Amino acid sequence: MAESSGFFPSVSDDRSYTAAWLAKWVASFLSNGTYDGELAVMAVANMQVKLPAGRAWINGYYYRNDGDMTLPIANADGVLNRKDTIVLRWDVNERSITVQVLQGTLASAATAPAIVRTVEQYDLKLAEISIPAGTTAITQSLITDTRLNTDVCGIVHAVVDHLDTATFYAQVQNDLANFKSGSETDFNTWKSQFQSDLTSWKSTSESNFNTWLSGIQGILNEDEAGNLLNLINGKADKTHASTHATGGSDAIAPADIGAQAAITASGILKGTGSAVSAATRGTDYSLINSPVTVTFGTSGWALNSTTGAYEQSVACTGLLTTDDQRTRVEPVGNASDPDAQAMTDEAYACVDYFACTTNGQLYARSPDAAPTVAFQVRVIIER
Repeated sequence: MAESSGFFPSVSDDRSYTAAWLAKWVASFLSNGTYDGELAVMAVANMQVKLPAGRAWINGYYYRNDGDMTLPIANADGVLNRKDTIVLRWDVNERSITVQVLQGTLASAATAPAIVRTVEQYDLKLAEISIPAGTTAITQSLITDTRLNTDVCGIVHAVVDHLDTATFYAQVQNDLANFKSGSETDFNTWKSQFQSDLTSWKSTSESNFNTWLSGIQGILNEDEAGNLLNLINGKADKTHASTHATGGSDAIAPADIGAQAAITASGILKGTGSAVSAATRGTDYSLINSPVTVTFGTSGWALNSTTGAYEQSVACTGLLTTDDQRTRVEPVGNASDPDAQAMTDEAYACVDYFACTTNGQLYARSPDAAPTVAFQVRVIIER
């Protein structure tokens, strides 16, 4: 019984890892098999088949075929049938993984050769080839693809396909049922208590109201009640509100009640970004100037020999150097031509920096290469 682990830094060669140990590590999370859709055996001309480019893993060892490989198939018998097998063979003694054609035995009812799987050799069966008596050329119909058969090959996948959540789910369901049962009991208890308290409060309040009503009944006769109503109506001066309006004899200014001074419907409070100053009645304050559209052409880019970047400045009406922190630059779309839009987006993406270094000029910088397509941008100036 021995323990092993890795990978740790080696000190005086005390942590050396062999190829076999690395292969075991890879095999612990990758299965044997071919990559999906790769290494499909194909018919070509005459008695030949082709193995196209592809990859595979066997016992933690990697296989790769970079291009089409032609495999010759032995000639057919004139009387008896035969089946051959195409395999990838891992051979620990040869220290390689290679494609092999395993030739079958002649028979009236031919069977394909068995694959080898020992501690020294391990086969992945890619295909079976049926060779009836008298065959002069291999066609695709004579080839049986076996890559998807997990008993003999299979597709590479993670060893841990999924986590078993059935036990965890059952526990959650049980906890939820217990919570629901307990909560329902608590709610019913609270509901009963609330209904009892509400009935008691209603009874007490109704009794108190009736007592108060009985106490005031009879205090005012009809004449006294009428006089009181007339007195209330006489005190309610309905024109009094107009005297507080602007221009009235007793006008109330916004400052009297701590309110902001009035501004026009299209105006806003004037701000600096960190503080807001009082607005003046009748004065409009501009939030966003009208957008300006400018074009960066292909011939205007110049290489800055110091920074290695390509630069271009174009005219932009109304733009100031002080606008840098409050200016937005966005590409102008072209919805009617998706191809042109894609080229414009690519050119716009080359630029990593826009700025105003001179009043009335928009500067752009492309760090890697000059855009090869002209593009437009919309400049939105906020003040």
